[in-house]
Amino acid sequence: MSSLRTLFIKVFCIVAVVLFLYQFPVVDVRPDHIQPEILDKDSVLTEISGTAAHFSTVESTPPTTKCTVPHDLRKPLVQYIIMIDAGSTGSRIHVYRFNNCGGTPELEEEHFQMTEARLGGSGLSSYDDPEEAAASLDDLMKFAQSAVAREFHSRTPVAVKATAGLRLLGFRAASEILEAVRARLEARFPFPVVSRESGGVEVMDGEDEAVFAWLTANYLLGNLEPGRDGGMHTAALLDLGGGSLQVVFQQLPGQELEKGKALQTDLTEDRFVHRLDFRGKEIQLYQYSHLGYGLMAARKTLHQSVVDRASPHHGLSQPVLNPCLPVGSCIKVALDDHILSGKHEVVMEGPANESDNKTTATECRELIKEILNKDDTTCPTSPCSINGVHQPLIEEVVSGDVYVLSYFYDRTHPLGIQESFTLFDLHELVLKVCAGESAWPALFGNVGGVVEVLLEMPEWCLDLQYMEALLHDGFEVTKSRQLRIVNKINSYEVGWSLGASLALLEKTTW
Repeated sequence: MSSLRTLFIKVFCIVAVVLFLYQFPVVDVRPDHIQPEILDKDSVLTEISGTAAHFSTVESTPPTTKCTVPHDLRKPLVQYIIMIDAGSTGSRIHVYRFNNCGGTPELEEEHFQMTEARLGGSGLSSYDDPEEAAASLDDLMKFAQSAVAREFHSRTPVAVKATAGLRLLGFRAASEILEAVRARLEARFPFPVVSRESGGVEVMDGEDEAVFAWLTANYLLGNLEPGRDGGMHTAALLDLGGGSLQVVFQQLPGQELEKGKALQTDLTEDRFVHRLDFRGKEIQLYQYSHLGYGLMAARKTLHQSVVDRASPHHGLSQPVLNPCLPVGSCIKVALDDHILSGKHEVVMEGPANESDNKTTATECRELIKEILNKDDTTCPTSPCSINGVHQPLIEEVVSGDVYVLSYFYDRTHPLGIQESFTLFDLHELVLKVCAGESAWPALFGNVGGVVEVLLEMPEWCLDLQYMEALLHDGFEVTKSRQLRIVNKINSYEVGWSLGASLALLEKTTW
């Protein structure tokens, strides 16, 4: 009897507790910002060791309309990357949003903002105080906070890549600014800063800049997906900047440097070959940055060469004939090294008439070829391109498109050249631009604004002749080969920032 009474009491107590909880449910008294994480059936949680690399999809609605589950369950469904391009004249922020519905991350959108112009420049190198330089990025980071969905803030990495401006400051000054930038980003903003080991806040070298631009272009073109034969068919990139020229293209098996051709072959391998890991595969690239062969640097060298060939008194008392200028033009050029006066402003004139122009065009081409220094005696490991630098011939190893960027685009696109062109087309453009002011209205009458541009910048004649010689004489591109000029592909800018972001996505830790 006693045991039955005990059992009855226990059952009664259990029923009473259940009824109490039903009438008075437990209230979660935790603060609003500490709430339980509820994962729906399509949510994926991935823990990756490393700096802030904790991904989880906790949205009640799908974060992308493309799919509900990532292709690789080790990846999050959606990822944001923040990339800051800290240039010499200003800083620019790119906020990229990707989904991982397929084997390759798909770019869904980009948000872009840049620092406001200020007297003296708004780049990091424009500030004397490192703390002020770091603070100049605040508005960009606030923009990123609004561009990235709040639930992604803690899992969206930010990286800062500085280019030419900080390179010129010197190691100590640049390091102080970069440390101030890292400290401020870590202290004031919710985004994890990419680690030092992964190049989170750094001065980027020319090699990486070129390779990332190649990655951007080929990603946007869809060339990184295997073709029918299982291989990649990628485009080559010739990027003509102001101070340097970058060359990047994929080297397929069998195109490596010939072993034993020179004693320094092993060193040459490391110098020219970049191995890029993408989607678990190694892509072998030929890359080289030709310092001093950018357009502005080449201009300066050509002007100096013209003066050096003239009488020492030319430029001081009378104009110098420059065979690379348009007919009838006259410009003033500042030179750093005149034989008599050091720094000096020299007056230069183009050929007097069209008949003279035919002769001077040949003279100009010879001047440019001297600068290109394409001489077998300076080529230790053949084949070579310019200045004795080893390079497999583009005509022999690049079966895909050849894209020419930056100043190639800036000088030809405004003059009406088509996106796809040959060196025959470029030569025709050279003849028109170098014909001079009296001929321009008839030659460019159908292209608005061209005459006004050429009147202000007659050196475009020189620029175009340099480009033609560079492609044909320097890189031995055939006159009939199709070249492509772009500054955007699928509405996205062809630059290094997207490629750097894609490389960051490949990492398992930041």
